[in-house]
Amino acid sequence: MSDLFEMLFDSDNPVGVKVAVFSVLIALIGAAGWLLFFTVSLAAEYSALLATAVTLGIIAIGVVIAPAIGIALAAIAGVAGLLAQGVVSLITYIRQRQNTRA
Repeated sequence: MSDLFEMLFDSDNPVGVKVAVFSVLIALIGAAGWLLFFTVSLAAEYSALLATAVTLGIIAIGVVIAPAIGIALAAIAGVAGLLAQGVVSLITYIRQRQNTRA
């Protein structure tokens, strides 16, 4: 987890990497929040055995779905970051060509 925060706050990383890491962190925090919410609410309303069984099911779903969502968001953010960097590079290149002509 500390590696993710290092990647997030490292000034050498491009924006796409930071957005991807931020998306993964949000997915992890969201999965942990839902897990805590369901565990507490089920334990308050139902027996401990049922709460444990449902919690284990939620953990199993969270292990599969939350990372998949995080990876999908990271991939989208990474591609968006690369596209943005490409556009900026293209604009910079065009401006340099115009400056050399003048």
